[in-house]
Amino acid sequence: ITVGEWTKVFSVVPGQDIHAREIALNEAFHKHSNLEGVVHVVDYGYTTIRSSVAEQKLVESGVDSIQAVRDYNLQKELEEFRRVCDLIANACANGRGPKWIIIAVNKADLFLSDLAKAKGYYHPDGSGPFVETLNRLMARVGSNHLRCRVVPVCPKPRPYEWAGQKQTPSLETFDEPAKFMKNFALIMAEVSNGQ
Repeated sequence: ITVGEWTKVFSVVPGQDIHAREIALNEAFHKHSNLEGVVHVVDYGYTTIRSSVAEQKLVESGVDSIQAVRDYNLQKELEEFRRVCDLIANACANGRGPKWIIIAVNKADLFLSDLAKAKGYYHPDGSGPFVETLNRLMARVGSNHLRCRVVPVCPKPRPYEWAGQKQTPSLETFDEPAKFMKNFALIMAEVSNGQ
């Protein structure tokens, strides 16, 4: 990512629960001697289920509306975040970093009218199980040692569909995704520079 003269190289860990994810997490948290920061991507429950078989099983088990799948996804997201928090805390305890974490709230185009609510769901000053987990991490490693920012992002607006229901993006202007991403890059640069 480049902003002006600031440039950083990032390693991307796959979001899916696959072997490549385990390898990438192990590399990031156990082999890097100086992990500078973590960008943890969440999506306020609008996770795309990539398998039609998995989708069908969920629908048959009662996850048959967008709200129901969001509830399911938010629980899975929380479980994964708890795991990442343990990795971060252990890396910090071993002197490998990171110094910052950015919670990137993806798919902001799907909940633009609830953006403040979504941000509060993830922000250290907000409330709920995700915030409790984040604040436990901050208490474990010390907020002076780990800075946190929560940033909405929207790289590719697209509808979200589940069980025959559809939620469409609600952007106000066509260039809003670019503005979200520019803001994200600027915040990345600030956090990386210790601000």
